[in-house]
Amino acid sequence: MRTNKFKTLGEENMQGSAGQQRVPTSFLKNFYITVPSLSEQINIIDFIKTKTISTNTAISKAQSEISAIKEYRESLISDMVLGRRMVPDLSLN
Repeated sequence: MRTNKFKTLGEENMQGSAGQQRVPTSFLKNFYITVPSLSEQINIIDFIKTKTISTNTAISKAQSEISAIKEYRESLISDMVLGRRMVPDLSLN
């Protein structure tokens, strides 16, 4: 229904005056939409579920790594402020 063909056909079937044109209900009722077979729909759902699981796993792993890096950063800052670690001299003499 988002295709240009559908929109063009809808425009061609509009009724009413120039300012009040609309697509008639009969156009929508009589427009055939192809629907995949039930087995194909199930295959599509299974594919999406599989991809969603792997994507969610990757997101969860990335969030855990970000959390660990933030925790390390806070610990490092705290150690530096409290003098438990020294800031390395990076000057190029």
